[in-house]
Amino acid sequence: MKRSKPFVLLAAVICGIVFLTQTIQDASAAPPRDQRNARRNFMQSTFGLKGNFELYVPRGQEITHYWRDNDNPVFPWYIGGDKIVYPCAPNTKCAKPRSITFIQSNFSSNFEAIVRVAQQNVPDRLDVWYLDTGLWQWQGPFPLIADGELVTDVTGDPVLIQSNWGTQGYFELFVPQGTKIRHYYRDNDVAGFPWHIGPYSFGYSCPPQPCQLPRGLSLIQSRYLGDGVHGNFEAVVRVEALSGDPDHLDTWNFNSSTLTWSGPSPLTADGELADHVTGDPVLIQSIWHPGPNFEVYVPHGHEIKHYYRDNDDSLFRWHVGSDRLLYSCPQTPCAIPRNVTFIQGNFLGDGAHGNFEAIVQVSPPVATDPDYLDAWFRDTGTWMWWGPFTMFAGGSRIEIPIGF
Repeated sequence: MKRSKPFVLLAAVICGIVFLTQTIQDASAAPPRDQRNARRNFMQSTFGLKGNFELYVPRGQEITHYWRDNDNPVFPWYIGGDKIVYPCAPNTKCAKPRSITFIQSNFSSNFEAIVRVAQQNVPDRLDVWYLDTGLWQWQGPFPLIADGELVTDVTGDPVLIQSNWGTQGYFELFVPQGTKIRHYYRDNDVAGFPWHIGPYSFGYSCPPQPCQLPRGLSLIQSRYLGDGVHGNFEAVVRVEALSGDPDHLDTWNFNSSTLTWSGPSPLTADGELADHVTGDPVLIQSIWHPGPNFEVYVPHGHEIKHYYRDNDDSLFRWHVGSDRLLYSCPQTPCAIPRNVTFIQGNFLGDGAHGNFEAIVQVSPPVATDPDYLDAWFRDTGTWMWWGPFTMFAGGSRIEIPIGF
């Protein structure tokens, strides 16, 4: 496997990360391989003994790869030798990657990516890429065409998972398009791996007024087997009300037995509506309780709030987590967390449950300065978040000219 020359994190970050080594109970545990959790642009792969952290970040005309060597005791972040590039000739209206969702599939452990592409005066579209891990080269872009139709008019970031439908496991893609969240899938059991327009789209009707628009979503295939074989799809959707009300979160459930969606149900936790949301949510099914729980983190002003559904409760009630990732604001202007992506890794803080690992996109107080990335982790031994640790790779802070 080809990697670029490593660069070690700055000393301040190393000091913070070294503390993490004190929480590791099982340094030989294999990395999680379940690709039914939507991780967007951050995952723990099977590369390395422990399993490296892999992050892809849109930056101008390219998507840059960063990876953390989890076999190194100081856990340095490196700049990957691979990148996804959209060339741009001078004085042209160039296509730019706005976001990426990717998985590590069961095709020779290749990375599979869907990129949302923006171009001036043209509706956003989706491209397909894959990283051949034998050559360590990205192949693409291939415009996503489903049943002969180009997937365009994209209005929110897509989510890609590999489900257990089919023999090989279909690629399942859900993407906001107007008032609907459209479903597309790739049949991995058929030669040529064709994409199809899926039968399981869902969304919002308009009228009645005021209309509601799904701005973003996170989706998983859960461990609840509606038909006894296939996990139900579970989605949390960020919804914009055109009446001017603040964004809120809705939950949706797809029953694999009846093949129907139920929803929307406003996410209400301990009697509190999950509203005033300022970024897209991230949903996983954690390995914590016998259930196990659904965990959601979402930007909410100057903090990232935690909601969880107690799946041991027969009523499946949602609760407000006691933890949060806080960016305090003693005076304005101040830094604001714009986006979050997180996973449950295989670093066992309490000896049994994986720590939560989060990466946050932060907008600095000065509007003309670029956004940057912070790393956080939640130690399951102490149940405390540690961070933020500003991320460095290649000797420089990781900065983002556009959001990820």
